[in-house]
Amino acid sequence: MSPDLEYIYVDTDQFYLNLDKISGKDRKDPKLKPLLKLVTKTQLKADPFITGELHNILAIDLPFPIVREFNSEAMFSNGPSIANSTVDFVTKHAKYRKTLKTFAMCLDFLLRRCEETNAKSSHGSGTKQSMVSILVYAQPDDRFDLLTLEICSDARSKNGKSTEPPQANPSKGSKRDRNGRR
Repeated sequence: MSPDLEYIYVDTDQFYLNLDKISGKDRKDPKLKPLLKLVTKTQLKADPFITGELHNILAIDLPFPIVREFNSEAMFSNGPSIANSTVDFVTKHAKYRKTLKTFAMCLDFLLRRCEETNAKSSHGSGTKQSMVSILVYAQPDDRFDLLTLEICSDARSKNGKSTEPPQANPSKGSKRDRNGRR
């Protein structure tokens, strides 16, 4: 098992990062014990799928068809965040609403963290990452799905269009009509 992987568990109301790194007294916490067991099981099952590009494995208590459809929605969505662009999907699957919202927030967190890492590495000599791959484990069906998301840069959304309003820069003394003509 690769030591640089991050194992994440998404629950209905929160997500847990680095469960595999918990040690000592915390491992005996009755709330975390089933999650630690699940992480160990996921580590063993994910080992054959792990490549050099993969850094995150996320376990979730959702049926595989829901996970697959949500991942597709997240990969091809447009907008400032996954949580905002998957609202219709979450509404459509009301039974899993809380878990799906938490899943979306977790993915947004991972993307923001990658963006921050890219921003820091752009100032130094590090390489920039343009995509992040996450292996998602659907616990009830014991199946994996690979989720690949584009990392945004410079206040641009996933579709490449700027999310900031256009800056007006008219010349002094020149009047323009609605279409920008003089």
